[in-house]
Amino acid sequence: MGLERKGIRCVRSQCRVSKPELGIWTDIDAVGVAGNTVVVIELKCTQYSLEQHKSMYDKVCLNKHKLSNGILNTERNAHALQTGFGMLALRSLLPGASIKGLVVVCANDGAKMYDVDPYFTDEKHFQIAALRPPLGSYVKAVQFQPLPKRKESLDAIEKTLKKHGYPFKVLSSYGSKYGSFTVGVSQKVYLVVALCYTDKGAGAKRQRQLNDDITKLWLDRKKKVKVTGCILEFSTGINPIHTVWVSPRVHLPG
Repeated sequence: MGLERKGIRCVRSQCRVSKPELGIWTDIDAVGVAGNTVVVIELKCTQYSLEQHKSMYDKVCLNKHKLSNGILNTERNAHALQTGFGMLALRSLLPGASIKGLVVVCANDGAKMYDVDPYFTDEKHFQIAALRPPLGSYVKAVQFQPLPKRKESLDAIEKTLKKHGYPFKVLSSYGSKYGSFTVGVSQKVYLVVALCYTDKGAGAKRQRQLNDDITKLWLDRKKKVKVTGCILEFSTGINPIHTVWVSPRVHLPG
């Protein structure tokens, strides 16, 4: 009802967008249109009442006053940044289009909507979250389980990772602590890589397992690193990689 009052018609949900040069991917909760304007909609839920929500929305976190990009660490700003990145990435797909952002917070006794200031679409706010380390800097190890035996397969994997913004080299085994997944490591950036052969595919179960390993690695490193993951689907021979699925879930230092 609230969206209708604003003249917004939803046209798509869970829309994948990215900024490859930053190494960041996300799924926009919903995309709507209002006249000639495209609206990025971020849906949030809270267990509190609307009155409680409004009283806490602009409170600064006591443990960490500012986010890594220097913006005050409030729930409002966190929601605005998440929506702002969706707006920024969508603008790459729709150059010249009018794009706005809207955060919808659903409480236990109603909902509240917040327009997002274009300030939160500035690319500089997301530079700190970029998961692409400079070529050759602090690259330690990448493990592949099962490890492809042909050099051509390894070359194809390295080439694909580099193409998608992850210039990790295949150097040595990193252990099997994270199940069948591989771990690419830079100084403060971890890339969890799952290899799928074409006869198995990269289904939803594999994706959920990957997200679990991303979370586990992030917690094991005491939340002081950036962690994301991807699934590479390839053949057992020398053919190029067929599919690259990048997890929309990115854990940042907290």
